[in-house]
Amino acid sequence: LDSLGASFVKLSQVIAHSPMVAPAVLVRTCKSSLAQCSAPVVPYDEVESLICDQLQIESVEEVFQSLERAPLASASIAQVHGGTLRDGRRVVVKVVRPGVRERLTVDLGVLWLLARVADVLMAPLIAELLSSSAAAMVDEVRVPILAECDLTIERANMLRYRSWLRSSAAVRRAGLDGAVTVPEPVEAACSIAVLTAERIDGEVLSEMLERSRSERSRSERS
Repeated sequence: LDSLGASFVKLSQVIAHSPMVAPAVLVRTCKSSLAQCSAPVVPYDEVESLICDQLQIESVEEVFQSLERAPLASASIAQVHGGTLRDGRRVVVKVVRPGVRERLTVDLGVLWLLARVADVLMAPLIAELLSSSAAAMVDEVRVPILAECDLTIERANMLRYRSWLRSSAAVRRAGLDGAVTVPEPVEAACSIAVLTAERIDGEVLSEMLERSRSERSRSERS
């Protein structure tokens, strides 16, 4: 998957989590491939150049006191770096990979054409394997995949959810005020391809579950 690029990684993610849409063997294959997949790291110089271009600044030092060269995470569409703003606030900076939207647009367009051909030439097999036409399946995932390249959408969702948490009567009645936190975006350091938000340290869910299983196992043995 790494060599095929972001389009096929994203499609594999969709298929792996759509057991009602795709045949079981395809779901298993995609899950197995994703487990071995690791996105290549975008060089720091390219990340810095993209941030400057997107925020229309001469140097990252205009906005950031420091920016970590090594990424915290690297995925098929974006890469995340830790940093500190000039006012001392700790942040994370999510940057869309250079050229990834253009590559996705072309790949998904070609994939739609191939799916349309498959629908025409292999209609009985497609009907047996999928819950809809192959072209419709590609259409269904194309919009949300391309939307992931627009970080203004993610920023808007973060702000909307933060507002809901503050005003929700249901959250207050449940006594969950403060139990869920959404990082606050830093508007001055955001664009369509850059999302800067406050850094909130926490424990990885998988690690929490593993610790819980270990503690339960020890308790049962004792």
